[in-house]
Amino acid sequence: MYLAVLTVIAGWSLLYASAWMAFYLAFLAVAFHLRVILHEEPWLHRQFGVEWEEYVGAVSRWLPRFRRKVR
Repeated sequence: MYLAVLTVIAGWSLLYASAWMAFYLAFLAVAFHLRVILHEEPWLHRQFGVEWEEYVGAVSRWLPRFRRKVR
């Protein structure tokens, strides 16, 4: 959801050629990142423990990892 909001705001910034909207985009990106790091991830770690650690090891935080399947 965070990435969707940032993508919409980035589109508006480009559509309207707005430096203020670009500043808002940067501000929100930092705010979302800090919320995830400081609030959501510690809470998830407390709730799920080892399962959360395994999940974090397998999945990147913001963008998907594209891996080739080895046969």
